[in-house]
Amino acid sequence: MVEENRGENRKAISKAVQLAVFRRDRWLCHWCKRPVIFAPAIRLLELQAKQISHEEVAYYHRYWTRRDSPLLDGLGACLDHVIAHSAGGDLADGNLCTACSKCNVTKSNSNLEVWDARHKRKP
Repeated sequence: MVEENRGENRKAISKAVQLAVFRRDRWLCHWCKRPVIFAPAIRLLELQAKQISHEEVAYYHRYWTRRDSPLLDGLGACLDHVIAHSAGGDLADGNLCTACSKCNVTKSNSNLEVWDARHKRKP
């Protein structure tokens, strides 16, 4: 399930586990309830759009930069730790949830009390 080591105590999460969590959560962000799209699907969409129009499109970027991948910036599916890894959260299924890129970046390692008290995005 867990692949290579990322950092001293951080493990990468396999694509199979990521897909299982996304499917379990029905491809909706756990925090704002907006739909999300798996990055490889957006990459395929970009490749097809380039084949049809032969123009540059900005759907996908390997590093999800806002300038180069606006769709990923708002709709990209991420895995989020409910209890942040930095706060001791583990890789158990119950601590992983689907998040949109915006919520994942905004939440960062906030504790749940602070995060739940925020102004919430509308679905």
